[in-house]
Amino acid sequence: MGLTEPVIILWVQPHWTSPNDDDAMMEFATAVIALFEQLAKDAKKFSRFEYLNYAGPEQDLMKGYGTQSIRRLQAVKRKYDSKNVFGKLLPGGPKIPGF
Repeated sequence: MGLTEPVIILWVQPHWTSPNDDDAMMEFATAVIALFEQLAKDAKKFSRFEYLNYAGPEQDLMKGYGTQSIRRLQAVKRKYDSKNVFGKLLPGGPKIPGF
């Protein structure tokens, strides 16, 4: 995953009952994440790594994996899914770059 130091994973999971609050709650969650990212950057402890299972739709997960890990994922993808069947049948979510 390209990790060289320990990281703390932040999971923001707000809960609300009214669909009328969807936009406000998404904005709030995004603001909370941005605040914690800025605090980590200010403390020089920020990591680009984002845990796949907790990532939001606007986050670019692959940026934090590191070049070596991305190349390995691409090699495995070429070997076992050269026709990108998995990528085509599962819309949305993170994808391996280059496919």
